[in-house]
Amino acid sequence: MKKNGQLRASLKYIGNNTFEGGIGFPKVTFELQKDGAVKAVIVRTATVTLNGMKYLKYN
Repeated sequence: MKKNGQLRASLKYIGNNTFEGGIGFPKVTFELQKDGAVKAVIVRTATVTLNGMKYLKYN
């Protein structure tokens, strides 16, 4: 996982489009949207959750 170009955390796949850090945080879940976008839900701590969208284009 990168933040501002710097490696911040390594994640392992735990199933169901979810990745997790070594101590349970961060946890990232990718949700595929009907319009082809991907929503990422990032849980950094027990009280901090971030949401974001990423649009992918393949040539």
